[in-house]
Amino acid sequence: MRLDWNTIDTCFLDMDGTLLDLYYDHKVWHVELPRRLASKDNLNKTEAKLRIELITEENKGTLSWYDLDFWKRALDIDIDEIEIALSHYISLRTGAIEFLLALKQKPLTLFLVTNAHPRGLDRKLEKTLIGNYFDHIISSHEIGLAKESLGFWKGFHRRYNFNKSRSILIDDNLNVLKTAKEFGIKHTYGVQRPNSKGEAYSSEDFFLIENYSSLL
Repeated sequence: MRLDWNTIDTCFLDMDGTLLDLYYDHKVWHVELPRRLASKDNLNKTEAKLRIELITEENKGTLSWYDLDFWKRALDIDIDEIEIALSHYISLRTGAIEFLLALKQKPLTLFLVTNAHPRGLDRKLEKTLIGNYFDHIISSHEIGLAKESLGFWKGFHRRYNFNKSRSILIDDNLNVLKTAKEFGIKHTYGVQRPNSKGEAYSSEDFFLIENYSSLL
C-alpha cells in the first residue's frame, strides 16, 4: 500500500515494536522481571506473572505503565538494572535503517514519538544511533500523558503545531493509533509483527505493515 508522500509534511514514528524489535522489551518485562520478582518474594513463576499482570491492568495505557520509577516502587525491583543487563537484545527491525534513510530523502519533518521512559529511551538511542535520523525526539513523559491519551496529542500539537491532515503516524500500538486517528492524524499505520519472535497482529481498522517498503 504505497503512499503519495507529496501529500505528507510530517512523519511520526514510534520506537519499540515499530523501529526496534519488541523482543527486547518482551525479555525485560515478561521473562526477566517475573523471574526476579519470583526469586525476591519467594513466589512461583505463575504467581509472579499474575502480580505483574494485576498492576499492568490497573495502569495500562497510562504514563505509569511506562514509568520505570513507578515499577521500581511497585515491585521494589530496579527496572533500569534489568534493561541494562539485557541491553544486548536491543535491535532494529529488519529494514528500519533503510526506511529512515528513504524518509530523510523526502521533504519531511521526522519525529520519533515514544512512550518509552527517558532513561530507557537514551539507552536505546545510544545502542542503535537512530536518533541521528530525526528532527525531533519526544518521550510522552515530557508531555505528561501517554500516547493512548487524547490529551497527549493535544499537548503535542500545541507544542509543534503540525498539520494533522498532512501527517502520518506508524505505531505498533493499536490503541495509540485509534487515539491519533480520533485526534485527526490523517494517515495511521500499524505493524504486523512488532516482536520478531512473537505472533502476528491483525486489525480491521488499520493497515498493518509487514515491511517498510510497502509504504514507499
